Amino acid sequence: MAGPVKDREAFQRLSFLYQAAHCVLAQDPMNQALARFYCYTERTIAKRLVLRRDPSVKRTLCRGCSSLLIPGLTCTQRQRRCRGQRWTVQTCLTCQRSQRFLNDPDHLLWGDRPEAQLGSQAVIYTEHGTRTYNPKIKSHMLLRLSRPVKSLLGCLVTQLHICLLVRSGSWAPGINRAGSLLLPPHCLLLHLLVLSPSHK
Repeated sequence: MAGPVKDREAFQRLSFLYQAAHCVLAQDPMNQALARFYCYTERTIAKRLVLRRDPSVKRTLCRGCSSLLIPGLTCTQRQRRCRGQRWTVQTCLTCQRSQRFLNDPDHLLWGDRPEAQLGSQAVIYTEHGTRTYNPKIKSHMLLRLSRPVKSLLGCLVTQLHICLLVRSGSWAPGINRAGSLLLPPHCLLLHLLVLSPSHK
């Protein structure tokens, strides 16, 4: 059984406004201004409370005027091909703003992927708030570092190594004519190993 949902009341309010916009347009297609007001209110509440809405809901709302996008009524839908991929292009009939979405049956959104589910995440939070690492996730997935982090890590390793060498007395730091620090060969090798392309 699932636990209590955070901001449950706010999500219920968003759901009500979204359904109300659909009902208003279903009763009378001329009520586009009222449906737009409901969608704008729903979007404002979600932004103010920093709530993540489902992509299927966001794709049915215009980003320009907050109109509810219903093909044939408030928007046009066309299929386009660009660079060998098919795209669905939605154009709002109120503000003429268009959005395009990848039309690939094999494409999965992040929320639909298995690794996005709670049981398959790398870090698992227990009942007592402690963090444990999921053994199903391989270690190389946990240590996926970006290039700036790797360069910073390499500099820290070099600095730590220099401090240890100076403290032990086995090496005294020197400065060359250009004003940069002279490193011992094994320290340079360690620095290059951290930043080598094979470790990226």
